[in-house]
Amino acid sequence: KININTKSNTLILEVSNDDFKTIFNLIQKKYNQKFEIPDNTFKITIGVLDIIFNTSNREILFASA
Repeated sequence: KININTKSNTLILEVSNDDFKTIFNLIQKKYNQKFEIPDNTFKITIGVLDIIFNTSNREILFASA
């Protein structure tokens, strides 16, 4: 367990496209709601913490290098 003090209540996670879809579908299933999958970002709030999921463009950047 780690206690930290932060100035923001936002956590931003960059994930691969496949993980993004998996996480989005898992959250929809858990909360029994259906939404159209967003293009590259979505947010959930747990208590005072905002968790933002973004797709990562790293595969594209490495593939073009």
